[in-house]
Amino acid sequence: MLNSYEIINFKHHKIYKIKIDGIDTSKLLEDIDIDRKFLVGDIPFNPKEMGSPGIQFSTNLSNSKSIFEIKDKCYNIVKDVYTSISNKEVISGYQNSWIFISTASNPDSQYHQHSKFSYELPTLTTSFTWTYYVDVPNNCEGNEGKLIFLNERGDDEQTDSIMIMHEAGYLYIFGGTLWHRPEVNPNSTNDRIVLAGNVLFNAKSDSSNLI
Repeated sequence: MLNSYEIINFKHHKIYKIKIDGIDTSKLLEDIDIDRKFLVGDIPFNPKEMGSPGIQFSTNLSNSKSIFEIKDKCYNIVKDVYTSISNKEVISGYQNSWIFISTASNPDSQYHQHSKFSYELPTLTTSFTWTYYVDVPNNCEGNEGKLIFLNERGDDEQTDSIMIMHEAGYLYIFGGTLWHRPEVNPNSTNDRIVLAGNVLFNAKSDSSNLI
């Protein structure tokens, strides 16, 4: 199955890019907007003192059918990737997910990673992080709007990073320890709208699958 994925190699990291079909994007955008306005209000970006650039809110309590369906699709694809490359049988799996929105007025972006599965369970280590792009910035100049991956914290961004221009309708999967940041998009007339999640697998080795 991995042969059907696009794999972006970066140092010792691999970033998996997968097209997801069959999504009603209009309905998904509508439901995200409803949750956004109800949960965080009609703000252009979070106050800087919150330490979470853009607009971010959890989807863990959302009962929106469209949001649940894309979260379920993403989880199962991540599980397929994990089992394919690890030769392990998944006993149980867990997911912590959220929405990230960056408007043109959002002034801030920070390098971060997702090794901690969740704030509630900080001692558990994320197996994979995924990001699904519902909408992407347009009218970008230079590196605006790109997703930047940094090999290690403290690296020189000019020599030890990779930048990709993500595509709407695509899922990107990478290790939870990989540092990254979304560049701001001040010239865009589209909001950057991302569904993202940390996935944690409880797994055991399956020697019958070992090569």
